[in-house]
Amino acid sequence: MLDEKTETSLELTRGEAVVLLNRLFGIQGKKNESFNDVEQGSDCAEAIGAASQLGLVRGTGIRQFSPQGRVRTLDYLVMLHRYLVGLNLLAPERRRRGEAGMLELNRVPFYAREAVLYFQDGGYLAEGSVPGCLFRPIPRVDAIALLDKLRPAFLEYLPQENKENSLD
Repeated sequence: MLDEKTETSLELTRGEAVVLLNRLFGIQGKKNESFNDVEQGSDCAEAIGAASQLGLVRGTGIRQFSPQGRVRTLDYLVMLHRYLVGLNLLAPERRRRGEAGMLELNRVPFYAREAVLYFQDGGYLAEGSVPGCLFRPIPRVDAIALLDKLRPAFLEYLPQENKENSLD
Protein backbone atom coordinates (compact mmCIF):
# COMPACT_ATOMS: atom_id res chain seq x y z
CA MET A 1 0.00 0.00 0.00
CA LEU A 2 2.02 3.04 1.18
CA ASP A 3 5.72 2.42 1.68
CA GLU A 4 9.07 3.79 0.53
CA LYS A 5 8.41 2.45 -2.98
CA THR A 6 5.00 4.12 -3.35
CA GLU A 7 4.54 6.18 -6.51
CA THR A 8 3.78 9.63 -5.09
CA SER A 9 2.40 11.18 -8.30
CA LEU A 10 -0.57 8.80 -8.35
CA GLU A 11 -3.89 9.87 -6.90
CA LEU A 12 -4.62 8.81 -3.33
CA THR A 13 -7.36 6.23 -2.78
CA ARG A 14 -9.76 6.22 0.15
CA GLY A 15 -8.16 3.08 1.57
CA GLU A 16 -4.65 4.54 1.30
CA ALA A 17 -5.78 7.76 2.99
CA VAL A 18 -7.04 5.82 6.01
CA VAL A 19 -3.86 3.74 6.21
CA LEU A 20 -1.74 6.90 6.00
CA LEU A 21 -3.69 8.74 8.71
CA ASN A 22 -3.91 5.71 11.01
CA ARG A 23 -0.14 5.21 10.80
CA LEU A 24 0.50 8.88 11.46
CA PHE A 25 -1.72 8.98 14.53
CA GLY A 26 -0.80 5.52 15.83
CA ILE A 27 -4.26 3.98 15.41
CA GLN A 28 -4.09 0.20 15.49
CA GLY A 29 -6.13 -1.96 13.14
CA LYS A 30 -9.30 -3.85 14.01
CA LYS A 31 -11.38 -6.23 11.99
CA ASN A 32 -13.62 -4.43 9.51
CA GLU A 33 -17.24 -5.32 10.12
CA SER A 34 -18.86 -2.17 8.77
CA PHE A 35 -18.33 -2.28 5.00
CA ASN A 36 -19.14 -5.06 2.54
CA ASP A 37 -16.77 -3.78 -0.16
CA VAL A 38 -13.62 -3.86 2.02
CA GLU A 39 -11.97 -7.20 1.42
CA GLN A 40 -10.85 -8.88 4.64
CA GLY A 41 -7.10 -9.33 4.61
CA SER A 42 -6.53 -6.43 2.22
CA ASP A 43 -3.89 -3.83 3.04
CA CYS A 44 -6.49 -1.36 4.26
CA ALA A 45 -9.14 -3.58 5.90
CA GLU A 46 -7.93 -3.29 9.50
CA ALA A 47 -7.18 0.44 9.16
CA ILE A 48 -10.68 1.11 7.82
CA GLY A 49 -12.20 -1.05 10.55
CA ALA A 50 -10.37 0.80 13.32
CA ALA A 51 -11.07 4.27 11.92
CA SER A 52 -14.73 3.41 11.37
CA GLN A 53 -15.16 2.09 14.91
CA LEU A 54 -13.66 5.33 16.25
CA GLY A 55 -16.01 7.40 14.07
CA LEU A 56 -13.13 8.92 12.08
CA VAL A 57 -14.30 7.82 8.62
CA ARG A 58 -17.64 7.30 6.96
CA GLY A 59 -18.70 5.25 4.02
CA THR A 60 -19.89 6.25 0.58
CA GLY A 61 -23.21 4.44 0.86
CA ILE A 62 -24.99 1.78 2.87
CA ARG A 63 -22.23 -0.59 4.07
CA GLN A 64 -19.97 0.72 1.27
CA PHE A 65 -16.60 2.42 1.72
CA SER A 66 -15.16 2.39 -1.84
CA PRO A 67 -11.56 1.76 -0.71
CA GLN A 68 -10.23 2.00 -4.28
CA GLY A 69 -12.11 5.23 -4.98
CA ARG A 70 -10.03 8.33 -5.60
CA VAL A 71 -10.00 10.98 -2.86
CA ARG A 72 -10.77 14.54 -3.86
CA THR A 73 -8.80 17.19 -2.02
CA LEU A 74 -12.06 18.31 -0.40
CA ASP A 75 -12.75 14.84 0.99
CA TYR A 76 -9.17 14.42 2.20
CA LEU A 77 -9.52 17.67 4.17
CA VAL A 78 -12.78 16.45 5.68
CA MET A 79 -11.22 13.09 6.58
CA LEU A 80 -8.13 14.70 8.13
CA HIS A 81 -10.31 17.19 10.03
CA ARG A 82 -12.38 14.30 11.45
CA TYR A 83 -9.19 12.68 12.70
CA LEU A 84 -8.05 15.91 14.36
CA VAL A 85 -11.46 16.49 15.96
CA GLY A 86 -11.92 12.85 16.97
CA LEU A 87 -8.49 12.70 18.58
CA ASN A 88 -8.85 16.15 20.23
CA LEU A 89 -5.91 17.58 18.30
CA LEU A 90 -7.35 20.72 16.73
CA ALA A 91 -5.08 23.69 17.20
CA PRO A 92 -7.12 26.34 19.05
CA GLU A 93 -5.73 29.39 17.27
CA ARG A 94 -7.36 30.40 14.01
CA ARG A 95 -6.80 33.44 11.88
CA ARG A 96 -9.74 35.57 10.92
CA ARG A 97 -10.74 35.06 7.31
CA GLY A 98 -11.12 37.94 4.94
CA GLU A 99 -13.90 38.68 2.51
CA ALA A 100 -12.21 36.64 -0.20
CA GLY A 101 -12.37 33.55 2.00
CA MET A 102 -16.05 34.11 2.64
CA LEU A 103 -16.83 34.42 -1.07
CA GLU A 104 -14.95 31.24 -1.95
CA LEU A 105 -16.77 29.32 0.75
CA ASN A 106 -20.04 29.59 -1.19
CA ARG A 107 -18.84 26.89 -3.60
CA VAL A 108 -17.81 24.48 -0.83
CA PRO A 109 -20.44 21.85 0.08
CA PHE A 110 -21.95 22.40 3.51
CA TYR A 111 -20.60 19.12 4.97
CA ALA A 112 -17.03 20.23 4.21
CA ARG A 113 -17.09 23.89 5.19
CA GLU A 114 -15.77 23.51 8.73
CA ALA A 115 -12.81 21.44 7.52
CA VAL A 116 -12.00 23.76 4.62
CA LEU A 117 -12.20 26.81 6.89
CA TYR A 118 -9.92 25.19 9.44
CA PHE A 119 -7.19 24.44 6.90
CA GLN A 120 -7.65 27.69 4.98
CA ASP A 121 -7.61 29.85 8.11
CA GLY A 122 -4.59 27.98 9.45
CA GLY A 123 -2.64 28.81 6.29
CA TYR A 124 -2.36 25.16 5.26
CA LEU A 125 -3.95 25.72 1.84
CA ALA A 126 -2.23 27.81 -0.80
CA GLU A 127 -3.72 31.27 -1.28
CA GLY A 128 -6.12 31.26 -4.22
CA SER A 129 -6.32 27.46 -4.34
CA VAL A 130 -9.73 27.35 -2.73
CA PRO A 131 -12.09 26.23 -4.15
CA GLY A 132 -10.28 25.44 -7.42
CA CYS A 133 -8.20 22.53 -6.13
CA LEU A 134 -10.88 21.09 -3.87
CA PHE A 135 -12.78 19.11 -6.46
CA ARG A 136 -9.80 17.39 -8.09
CA PRO A 137 -8.40 14.06 -6.91
CA ILE A 138 -5.49 14.65 -4.54
CA PRO A 139 -2.13 13.21 -5.59
CA ARG A 140 -0.32 11.22 -2.90
CA VAL A 141 2.49 13.78 -2.85
CA ASP A 142 0.03 16.62 -2.07
CA ALA A 143 -1.63 14.60 0.69
CA ILE A 144 1.77 13.98 2.29
CA ALA A 145 2.82 17.62 1.80
CA LEU A 146 -0.27 18.78 3.72
CA LEU A 147 0.63 16.46 6.59
CA ASP A 148 4.14 17.87 6.53
CA LYS A 149 2.74 21.41 6.86
CA LEU A 150 0.68 20.27 9.86
CA ARG A 151 3.57 18.44 11.50
CA PRO A 152 5.00 21.35 13.55
CA ALA A 153 1.60 22.04 15.11
CA PHE A 154 0.87 18.43 16.00
CA LEU A 155 4.24 16.73 16.49
CA GLU A 156 3.90 16.78 20.27
CA TYR A 157 0.67 14.75 20.04
CA LEU A 158 2.00 11.96 17.84
CA PRO A 159 2.92 8.62 19.38
CA GLN A 160 6.68 8.47 20.09
CA GLU A 161 7.45 5.98 17.30
CA ASN A 162 5.70 8.26 14.81
CA LYS A 163 7.72 11.28 15.90
CA GLU A 164 10.92 9.44 15.12
CA ASN A 165 9.61 8.31 11.74
CA SER A 166 7.70 11.46 10.87
CA LEU A 167 7.89 13.09 7.49
CA ASP A 168 11.54 14.19 7.76
